[in-house]
Amino acid sequence: MCEGSNSWNLNILLDLFPPEVVFEIRKIHISSSPEPKRLIWTPSSSGVFSSKSAYHLSQKCRFGASLGVLNFIFKNLWAAKIHSRSKLFLWKLIHNILPTKGKLRFLFSVELINCPFCDLEEESIEHLFLRCPFTKAVWFKSKWSFRLDSFSNEPLIGFLILILDSKSRLFPGELDCLEFLIFAAILMEFIWARRNQIVHGKPIIEFDKFLKLVEAISAEHFFAQKLWITSSKAPSYSIVWSPPRPNGIKVNSDASFKNGLAAFAVIIRNSNGSILFAAASKQPCLSPLAAECLSLHLACSILMKWKIDEACIENDCLQAIFEISNDWQAADWSARDFIEEIRKFWSCWPKWRFKFAPRNSNFAAHNLAAWAFESGWSDPSIYAALQALKSSWKNLPPNWVGADPCGGGWVGLSCTNNRVVSITLASINLSGQLSDIATLEELQILDLSYNKGMTGPIPATIGDAKKLSSL
Repeated sequence: MCEGSNSWNLNILLDLFPPEVVFEIRKIHISSSPEPKRLIWTPSSSGVFSSKSAYHLSQKCRFGASLGVLNFIFKNLWAAKIHSRSKLFLWKLIHNILPTKGKLRFLFSVELINCPFCDLEEESIEHLFLRCPFTKAVWFKSKWSFRLDSFSNEPLIGFLILILDSKSRLFPGELDCLEFLIFAAILMEFIWARRNQIVHGKPIIEFDKFLKLVEAISAEHFFAQKLWITSSKAPSYSIVWSPPRPNGIKVNSDASFKNGLAAFAVIIRNSNGSILFAAASKQPCLSPLAAECLSLHLACSILMKWKIDEACIENDCLQAIFEISNDWQAADWSARDFIEEIRKFWSCWPKWRFKFAPRNSNFAAHNLAAWAFESGWSDPSIYAALQALKSSWKNLPPNWVGADPCGGGWVGLSCTNNRVVSITLASINLSGQLSDIATLEELQILDLSYNKGMTGPIPATIGDAKKLSSL
């Protein structure tokens, strides 16, 4: 850590660890007030070890990348606009827990293990729903004229991914995808029901009647869902930003988070709706909730700096507002320090109010945070100063690209609150001359030692870098 501050000493970190490890370390927030050291069990949101979280961790190690596929399937399954019974049946298929003969023969003495429809192959979910001639015939003679031949050697999970993909390019519109999914789900249910009738010696209907029944029931289900979708898209009341009381101040905050990097923004407006101040910043953090708390923390810091004793602070993350507004320990360990610091701000300025705002009324802060994240934004003065250095140096680190030096994790660069505090590029065969760095007002350390190609005089304006303590 840097002496006299609550920020990481990136200079030392880069000497000890590779850049990717340094990026992970920078996600850890250092509290502004002394806190006792504690152990955190990271697989649990509470930070406390539990058998459940340990089991989930063991399953992640066991299945590896397949967990991502399962998460995709389950997310689409439970969000699908189909009957709950169909969802449950597809869930059983995903887990391969239907009692097919191929599975039962390991538990009981089963004489006939072949498919009851064709008697050509051992009964399994892949054969029953993809390879059986009866199933292929039903699919081909249906209104979809769908051939299953391309799935003959694939696991059933691949076919389920296809029918559950809400963004599938097989069909031109959302309703076509939904109609296909409903038909597929009901057909598989009826195939299993017909299989049970055959196994248990019950009478079955002929092929044509079976197909007509499946199409009729799937059409009925689709009509009900289509009616619900079209009615739910009717114009609804729009929630918009509302001004604070006369002469009051309102702060809207929001954050964008992806791959351990957060961009967060605040917008301060008066009762007329005029923007008094807007700011955005980027830094590594641990979770989406921590990112939202970072935006609220920034809002509190600005209000305290301006000594505004009464303000309304809005954010569209209900969990963040709920955690801040209650006295108990924050549930999510990744945001706990931020929440505690925000509560301390609030205790000093008790007239502040923290309020949940729906996304529709928080668009300005949301869009600013999204823009800061996607555009590679950085402070213009920082970018201009570093561009001047780049133009006069050669053999720079390969990741010195883009318009966001602080958020982009440029090697050798250390930032605090989106301001460069350290440039350490020792022993990398750097060559060129040192240009003006006075605009880097927060720069404390400049280490270009053991670079024999660095020549020329030291700029006279270096004396204007008031905080520079190590050269």
